[in-house]
Amino acid sequence: MTSVSTSTQRSASTSSSQLRKGAHGAGVRELQTMLKSLGLYGAAIDGDFGNMTDAAVRAFQRKYGLKVDGYAGPVTLAKLRAVLAPKPPANTPAANSGGKLMRGATGPQVVELQTLLQKLGYYRGNIGGNFGAQTEAAVKQFQMRNGLTVDGWAGPQTMAKLRAARPGQQPTPPVTTPTGPVPPTTGSPNARVQAALDYGRSVIGSPYAAVNPFRFGEVLWDGQPHRSVNGSGTVWNYPRGTRVFDCSGFVCACFKRAGVDLAARGLSSSGAIRSNSNGFLQNINKSDLKPGDLITYAPKNGVGHVVIYLGNGQCIEAAGGAGVRVSNVNWERADAFRRVPV
Repeated sequence: MTSVSTSTQRSASTSSSQLRKGAHGAGVRELQTMLKSLGLYGAAIDGDFGNMTDAAVRAFQRKYGLKVDGYAGPVTLAKLRAVLAPKPPANTPAANSGGKLMRGATGPQVVELQTLLQKLGYYRGNIGGNFGAQTEAAVKQFQMRNGLTVDGWAGPQTMAKLRAARPGQQPTPPVTTPTGPVPPTTGSPNARVQAALDYGRSVIGSPYAAVNPFRFGEVLWDGQPHRSVNGSGTVWNYPRGTRVFDCSGFVCACFKRAGVDLAARGLSSSGAIRSNSNGFLQNINKSDLKPGDLITYAPKNGVGHVVIYLGNGQCIEAAGGAGVRVSNVNWERADAFRRVPV
């Protein structure tokens, strides 16, 4: 029997014409970057073709009427590059509405927007002149950090702030909270916590749905209506390929990027995080809160909630009716404070 070396197998798997589950290397990184710029891939650009890359390829193939096999062959790659190719502004009348660049816009103005956002550390996708979900999330994050209206539209005020900003300048807008003092924010998150927060910010704008298995964001919506699993009775329905989260699914998805699988430890609901019955999470006081800590809210109409603290009275959450967003902590409902050991 002829043996094949590991290096030979890996070389074959990284071939640009062999991009399928199990492949590795630069070709996969390019594929992940293109899929991420279209808002179909929300994980790290790591060059490993795993389940999330496979799901993103299939979502793209469904959207553009290609054979849905998860294999990024010449036809799929050619279509990806064609979709991402810059288009003349004249072909995109929706690119500008009242002087505001918005999702769906293409052309040199979007290239400038993406370039400015990338220089400031808000945007990590492909600078291809296509205003997709990742560009919109970066705009919202910049607006939030600079005291602008957080609408994801790059209007004259947002563009003026972007052009005037310099790398390293990260102003934070004033924050008001419902009641009580805001705990002081001390220190910076470690690299693993920062990875969790970065992922959370990268999916800002993703819609909410408390439906298994979609609520963790890794399985894309199947295009069918489904009833909520949290007891609210709500029926959710989104287009096929949409990435959705519920509150605890969002928390689990973020900390999976930090190397901690909360769901595998039985912490896949706000109630389980609140009770912390297995003692995995650290119980902390409000005064000890740091960015990356978890805050649970007392149940409302029988449904609880959990958010990730960002500091300065703000949190990032997947909220019903709003999706993934940055908001002020509701201190009146906050009933437990937990820290993920990372």
